Amino acid sequence: MTKCRPAWYFAPRILRSHRSDCWGDELTSALVAYTDEWLRGLTHAGYDSIWVRLDLRAIVPSRLFPRVNSSSLDHLNRLVERAARHGVRVIAYLNEPKALRADDPFWKRHADLKGLPGSVPGAAPQLGGNFIRLCTSQPAVIEFLEESAAALFEKTPGLGGAFLINASETFTHCYSHYYPKPGPRSSALKINWRIHAPPAVFEPAADLANAYTDSWRRGMTCPRCVSRTPVEVAAEVIAALARGVHASAPRAPVIVWTWSWMVIEPDPQPELIRRLPKDVILMSDWERGGVKNIVGRPYYVDEYSFSCLGPSPRFLAQCRLARRRGLKVMAKMMVGATHEFAAVPYLPLQSLLAEKMIRLRRHGVSGFLGCWNFGGDLNPMSRLAGRLSRGPALTAEQSLRWLARSEFRARRPAALLVAWRCFGRAWREYPFSTPFVYNGPMSYAPAFPFSLRGSDTPIPPNYHPLPRDRQGHIIAGFNPNRWINPGIMGERYQRFCSSRPSPFDAPVVTAAFERLLTLWRRGLSFYCKALHDNGSPGLMSREYRLAQHIGLCLQSTLHIMEFHALPDDGLARSHVDVRRLRIAEAEYALVTADRTLIAQDAELGYHPEAHTRLYTEADLDFKLEQLKRIIEALRRKTRRTAGKKP
Repeated sequence: MTKCRPAWYFAPRILRSHRSDCWGDELTSALVAYTDEWLRGLTHAGYDSIWVRLDLRAIVPSRLFPRVNSSSLDHLNRLVERAARHGVRVIAYLNEPKALRADDPFWKRHADLKGLPGSVPGAAPQLGGNFIRLCTSQPAVIEFLEESAAALFEKTPGLGGAFLINASETFTHCYSHYYPKPGPRSSALKINWRIHAPPAVFEPAADLANAYTDSWRRGMTCPRCVSRTPVEVAAEVIAALARGVHASAPRAPVIVWTWSWMVIEPDPQPELIRRLPKDVILMSDWERGGVKNIVGRPYYVDEYSFSCLGPSPRFLAQCRLARRRGLKVMAKMMVGATHEFAAVPYLPLQSLLAEKMIRLRRHGVSGFLGCWNFGGDLNPMSRLAGRLSRGPALTAEQSLRWLARSEFRARRPAALLVAWRCFGRAWREYPFSTPFVYNGPMSYAPAFPFSLRGSDTPIPPNYHPLPRDRQGHIIAGFNPNRWINPGIMGERYQRFCSSRPSPFDAPVVTAAFERLLTLWRRGLSFYCKALHDNGSPGLMSREYRLAQHIGLCLQSTLHIMEFHALPDDGLARSHVDVRRLRIAEAEYALVTADRTLIAQDAELGYHPEAHTRLYTEADLDFKLEQLKRIIEALRRKTRRTAGKKP
């Protein structure tokens, strides 16, 4: 009797390992990361594809770029062959036509192909510097895209498809990183967007669409593209790449990702979707473009989020437009972790992930991309998403019970299920804004340096290795403007534009985190009972440490705000010193507890996008010595103050 294959609700189901270096030598690291064992685990978890970043001009020769690294194509073919043995397809991530640096010798030979110059101040090393775009209004550039895409799929038999990005953080065509002045909203925008969003949501979303990243706005100086629209240019690039792929591999899926398309056309991009080839798949971000309530007020969601369940109004509107054209729709989401808290192997939010996956099925999504360059490794969360991708269909409750018994070996799962639901309810309170999640200290808060004197040192982004001094100590000061607004919340912060400072003041963050932590601690108490009920099996014990670590980091974030913001709250100096002393003492106990946890699990504090552990036991030892000095100084001050009282 032949074994029945499971019925899959989604195809493709794409994941990747963070050990494959997306921004470095991707193909060399991919051969190390994607072992036969890992690929077997991927298939067993319920996925059929991985993705790797490719640069066309570096991997296949063309008339414009005849010289390439021959080993790259060999590495790609080896990876494709290895993955195929396990029923896994390799999907090419293409961000084309990739701009060249301004001093590249290419421009001496092809000055006629120069497009708009550009630079991104303060960008990551791989994105920073001065660039010149390849002008796609020149036929030679479009021919290069079509020729190279065809050559890639011809020279890599079995390559599983491609997904394209057109509004990325990298310079590509002349309208990439071009942000025109706000113009009148189109009637299509009003009609199609309002189907899925009330005015209270539509208005701030339209503001964001018309005023995205003001700091990069500049005039269009390309003499050829100035007579064309951003929609026309972007659609032409997509069509050229799709023609090239399908010339060599007619059945290979070409997935078109709508990430940040609001810089090309206001949401939900009706004209650009109308111009897409009929043989592509539209992929839209599941949560991005939504709104969530935080302490009773609505805030815009402009990133991947576990605290927002989705689908967003933007996703629904784009989905509606695509289906009118007969296009399949995929979802871009995160199954393991988001920038809300990324320096962990995964977030134990099984109840939220189960609900998201059921909603994907309910909305008829054809496939999903389950991670960016982090948050997608094999763990209980990715396996839960895989199980919910196949039949027979499970409810959220049934899927959690399946996970508790199959993955965690829980004989008595009741308390564990309650703990997961508590964690999920807690995370819904997360104070989401893009500046907060990118720049807040949550992921390394126990190692954040405390100071009685204050510091003008900027707080670093939390997705890069942290800056350190000559002694190796973390450099970070309480400079709140990048992640919270320390004063009274103003109306200008309610326009939901991600280029502006965080809309939160410290009381909003404090209130949200206090709600979150109350529920999180309740979840920890049930988790402790689950360990007692089930004899502390290994995976359950490890997840309990993970949940404890997350709670300590969020509590430490509150301590950071309370300790450094106190001088501005109008209290008498003696009261400030007493409160600071109590916070410092509580932080000392917290750091001591977290040191025990990270000593037991090297993945706690490791940020997979930064490819490093943000802090170590040595950093916490230094923080403890720092806190000892602060506590002693505050105790002396409070004793002197008490002695002066009549």
